[in-house]
Amino acid sequence: MAGKKWRLSPERGWLIGGWYVVIILTLLYILALIDRLVLTLLIEPLKQDLNISDTAVSVLLGPSFAILYSLAAFPIAFLIDRGNRIVILCTAVFVWSAATIGSAFAENFTALVILRAVLAIGEAALAPAAISLIGDRFLPVQRTTPTAVFLAGGHMGTASTYFVGGAIIALLEGGAFDIVPGMASLPIWRSTLILVGIPGMLLAALLLLTTREPARGVLGTAAVRALESEGAFRSPSVAVRFYSCFLTGHAFKAVVTYSAVVWFPTYLVRTFDLSPARAAYYFGFAVLLSTALAVVSPIAVGKVARRGYPSVLIYTYLVGISLGGALYLLSLLQTDLTLTLICAIIGFALLGCVTPLPVVAIAMMAPSGIRARVTSLNYIALNVVGLTLGSLLVALFSDHVFGAKTGLGYSLITVTAISIPVTFAFVVSAIPPYVEAARRVYGRNLDKAA
Repeated sequence: MAGKKWRLSPERGWLIGGWYVVIILTLLYILALIDRLVLTLLIEPLKQDLNISDTAVSVLLGPSFAILYSLAAFPIAFLIDRGNRIVILCTAVFVWSAATIGSAFAENFTALVILRAVLAIGEAALAPAAISLIGDRFLPVQRTTPTAVFLAGGHMGTASTYFVGGAIIALLEGGAFDIVPGMASLPIWRSTLILVGIPGMLLAALLLLTTREPARGVLGTAAVRALESEGAFRSPSVAVRFYSCFLTGHAFKAVVTYSAVVWFPTYLVRTFDLSPARAAYYFGFAVLLSTALAVVSPIAVGKVARRGYPSVLIYTYLVGISLGGALYLLSLLQTDLTLTLICAIIGFALLGCVTPLPVVAIAMMAPSGIRARVTSLNYIALNVVGLTLGSLLVALFSDHVFGAKTGLGYSLITVTAISIPVTFAFVVSAIPPYVEAARRVYGRNLDKAA
């Protein structure tokens, strides 16, 4: 009407502000994965420059990151549950970005291990802070979509590592950055680390300057606030049973995905004589498809759950790991590159589409006062079991059992064939407590604001 000012309602404004935060958090997740995984594209030049073995590389990509991440994650999450999440997160981003840039100047294996550990400490804050912030910006049954978008940043970061990282390597090989003082004299793996480390600092500054710390646990009706305070499980022992079974199973699934992320591009190079850049683009396409499904699957699961099938999440997870694991194993048995890529792309897509589901469950079911810590336990398990074993076991089998040159495929097969059944068994054990809690979440009137 004429003369009447259009005003945004507080509830609507809060939601829009929430999506702004989700976008920034997602971009940070993308950068975190690039900084973490870019070394997977640089394995061969890194080995030559520092004169190290496959096992030493696996230590860089696995334990040196995973151990410090796991040690730091829970204490940092404790601070996040009680302190200013925006300040803690931005500080952490500066730390991991500086560690990435500093890695470019490491003169030996020991220095690189230390800097990877610092990177891990910084990245340990991201997921707990993000899930906690999302929880105070969206109602419980609204959290599926923003949580899925944030978690898709991990997939997009993995894909970006191979697309963007491969492009940066190609540009460096072509001398595109030689005009930058000192860049032409550095080995390509060092120059790459400098270039991928800078954007994180810029994005952290943007978040710090444009976002305020939200209040905790104030959204929604009395029923919402009760669920936020109590959590979805009828007792702590039931919650412990669910989290221990589901998160342990998910960690063994991560053994498969992390081993693929670290070693599958190198497998393509060694088996099919591809260049590292070409292998990166092929694997990046697989991860890109996985990213799309990782966004869609939690949203679809949430819609089905709200229509009267609350247990759909955990059964979707079981189907995804079973079919995805089988197709990935099949890809490693092929001698034709095209068949290998077809099976691997579909297999990775199915494995990737279920990756966000455990964190979606945490976002809906964990009490707000400990949500960051529960999230940190998931990522501790992923790193202690998934990242450490995924990279290290493949390297050990390759170096000491099957042979480094031709045995990488057999090593990947062995690790996958063990891990998928273990995942299945643990997740099946989590079904009863999950179904009970899901009925509590979706059975209440939790989709209305106060």
